[in-house]
Amino acid sequence: DWTDAFKSKKALLQTIPAILFLYFACLAPAISFGTIATDLTSGSIGVVEFLLSSGLSGMLYSVLSGQPMAFIAPTGLTLAFISG
Repeated sequence: DWTDAFKSKKALLQTIPAILFLYFACLAPAISFGTIATDLTSGSIGVVEFLLSSGLSGMLYSVLSGQPMAFIAPTGLTLAFISG
């Protein structure tokens, strides 16, 4: 249930570190691949586009799949597709 994480102090103390970990775990690859993509595409696709796509796809996936703690991040295949 969506509200279970906020019902008790113990659950909240477990939820907040998990949310922060996933936030930074998703942020780091988006910034690094966005920087590389900026160089490869001469600025057409960059960090902002990677951050927006990661954020929007993560929110959409978490709502539709019922897994709000899913890890969504760009991969090397995304970079290979852009550079190829």
